[in-house]
Amino acid sequence: MRLFILLFFFVMSSPSWADAAGRFRGEKISIIDWENTTTTQWTDFSQWKRELEVKKMIPDWEHNLREIGRTEPVARVMDCSGDCRVYRGLGFSRVQYLSTVYEGDEISTNDNGYLWLYLFDGTMVRLSPQTSVSIQEVNVSPEEIFYFVRLNTGNVLWLSRSQSQFTPNPLKETDVLYFPMKMYEANNAEEIVPQIDEENLFALIEEKSVSMLQYERLNKKMEERKEVKFKPVYTFLVLPNGTLFGKNLAVEAVVLTGSESFFKLRTPEQLSQKEAKINEDVSLYYRGFENRQVTTPPVGKWCQIDAKGRSFQEFPAESIFAMGEFVTSNIPTIYLTREFMMDRYGTFLHQDLSKEALATDYGYRLWTPFSAEKSELKQRVAFLQEFTRRIETTNLLSAEKLSKRLEDRGEKLSALEYGPRFFEKAMNRYHIYKESIQLVNTDREPLNSEKKPFWKIINVYK
Repeated sequence: MRLFILLFFFVMSSPSWADAAGRFRGEKISIIDWENTTTTQWTDFSQWKRELEVKKMIPDWEHNLREIGRTEPVARVMDCSGDCRVYRGLGFSRVQYLSTVYEGDEISTNDNGYLWLYLFDGTMVRLSPQTSVSIQEVNVSPEEIFYFVRLNTGNVLWLSRSQSQFTPNPLKETDVLYFPMKMYEANNAEEIVPQIDEENLFALIEEKSVSMLQYERLNKKMEERKEVKFKPVYTFLVLPNGTLFGKNLAVEAVVLTGSESFFKLRTPEQLSQKEAKINEDVSLYYRGFENRQVTTPPVGKWCQIDAKGRSFQEFPAESIFAMGEFVTSNIPTIYLTREFMMDRYGTFLHQDLSKEALATDYGYRLWTPFSAEKSELKQRVAFLQEFTRRIETTNLLSAEKLSKRLEDRGEKLSALEYGPRFFEKAMNRYHIYKESIQLVNTDREPLNSEKKPFWKIINVYK
């Protein structure tokens, strides 16, 4: 038995395993799952013999096994306010600025948590409180980038990057909860302090030089990358009762567990990018084991998917989402942070790299594109369309049965409702945040934030 063990160990440590050129970046030489391998399994000659016969039939077994167990890096945390977590495997950890997110991770926020994510292609994702998102896959091809994502619950904003210039908005920024940004380069470099008469409060909504300055810096950064050829980004966005699939998605979605889901494809004007090429060829897939119906949703309108995922309609009372939308309506500093993140991590996903370079230098597998005769991405999308429709339909039916059982016992399964919990903290910070306003006509005592600049710096971000 000892001889067989030594022989097996010799085979597993052969020179081909030590060839770094054939491995992904950061990958270990051995593919043995030591944590889950018992002594009995390790010394079982019969099992080893069976595995050896299978390996003889599959010459690329080692390569395939490595790819199956590979989890590719997806994103970095741009900033977090409150309690933000990432669930990986059986455990979780709290995330902070520059924390890494991998395939298969679930990112969630608690009652007061807000989070911005930077995906390595340039896409940004914002999570409101009580929100959960699972980034299942990122697949890179020579022509496009593909994401498979599930919105589990809560309020999510998904913004693909567009190369077009921004139209400056003179009003003060809206999503100021994270100010000053941990990416220090993105904060305003100079500060112009306007003098405001307390008897003329309308001046508070007039032009703010700091905001305009940020837009100028942002457009300059965008201009620096005008020669970069960015690949289109396809996103397969799964909600419990519907799926959105499209090119360069810019969408806000609200998933109310146990109830309806809502979404809105944002227009270029809403993003302050009139020439942005976003939300192209967007399709909506329904639920139902045999329901293969596909719909093209409207752009710029809030839409409602019913709880069973069998129909959708334009939502007439879209004003209830107005406050949540407002929080992300004017965010030049957030956009600028994305550009500085791209400076730090590069545009490698958009470069024309060989499969060897992409694997060894960055740790990604190269897929065949949609245009290929035997397209791996096309096959993957076809599988996901069928798989997610069936699995999500099963989940909805199971939840419905559970709800009925609870009702029979006199209990009730409470559904999540949309309300101030998704934006209250952000709006409170917006109302108290001032872009360095100096009151010149007032009879009240000056505040610490007006007299002491350092006090303002250390207290604005908590």
